[in-house]
Amino acid sequence: MVDNARRGFLTGAFLTAEGREEIDRQVKPAGVAPPWIGGRCTADACTDCEGFCVSACEVGIVVRHEAGHAYAGIPWLDFAAGACTWCGACAEACPIEGVAYSEQARPKLGNAVLDGDQCFAWKSVVCVSCRFACSDKAIVVDALNRPSILDAACTGCGACVAVCPQEAIDIAPANQTA
Repeated sequence: MVDNARRGFLTGAFLTAEGREEIDRQVKPAGVAPPWIGGRCTADACTDCEGFCVSACEVGIVVRHEAGHAYAGIPWLDFAAGACTWCGACAEACPIEGVAYSEQARPKLGNAVLDGDQCFAWKSVVCVSCRFACSDKAIVVDALNRPSILDAACTGCGACVAVCPQEAIDIAPANQTA
């Protein structure tokens, strides 16, 4: 496996902010793993796979890291395209041993993280798109209609991400929330 961080250092990419950002993008997962699959997706397990989880996703949010990325071939959820419905199609299509869909055990994918500097509502512009998109009622607003996330209620489905006109919301994996 190619060490993209080392390659970036050797080519001088760390000398510019853009170069550092590109190296960071190449060595970090692009998003959270599909439900029931996370932790089992490895380069060994997914690289030779035909991407059954990608084609099975009814919403079209399961994508794979591109070639050259540290996680090349491993699937992740692109919430800019929509939200996870926990249909289980990705898990049912996955040939990795131990991946099993369970209607009773809906996994927490992560937590929504709101960037107040980007959010319209935190700039005194009325916008509650994220609140109405959240079926888990994990987004509440204060008296000034500024949203905040209730981490305990958030499942990380990503419904709030695609509807945000400012791209002020992202989903952090459950083990990486701030």
